[in-house]
Amino acid sequence: MMNSTETPSTKWQINGIWDLGRALLSIVMAFTGLGLLAMLFFHMLGITPQSSLFVRLLASIPFIAAACFLTMGMYFVFQRLRVKCKKEWDFWMIMLSFSLAGMFIMPVRKFIFHVLGITLKTPLWIKVLVYIPIIPPTYYAGLLVFGTLLGQSDFFMGMIAKRIAFITGRKNK
Repeated sequence: MMNSTETPSTKWQINGIWDLGRALLSIVMAFTGLGLLAMLFFHMLGITPQSSLFVRLLASIPFIAAACFLTMGMYFVFQRLRVKCKKEWDFWMIMLSFSLAGMFIMPVRKFIFHVLGITLKTPLWIKVLVYIPIIPPTYYAGLLVFGTLLGQSDFFMGMIAKRIAFITGRKNK
């Protein structure tokens, strides 16, 4: 709804800025995530910063293409989320909740691994067996906490209820 002081062109400009923000968020998230994955991949293959530029560029091609496709996918997900949100503010608070929960889980994982005595020398399969049942529920708890603090508890309760229904094979009634 437009205010009496807001003209149609002003509203279009504001929506354009929000769309640009979502597009930039998609690009940053896709390229950052795949950039970190690429660094891990390069490390496993022995490609270092001292390797020739040609080798590094050649090894980067699949990750650049994947980042472009991931960017488009994330932008469409953001657009779908925008439709579900009643206000633009809600969209950004949901994104902030996801970000804070993601940042919150890393110190929690370190603490849990420390309490359980898991170190760098612990075999990967043991880390995975501990990680899978403990960390995702902790992440969802963080989503609930940050979502509630930012006024988005209804969205996250609904999302988590759908995930639980999917995992357990039950239909929402």
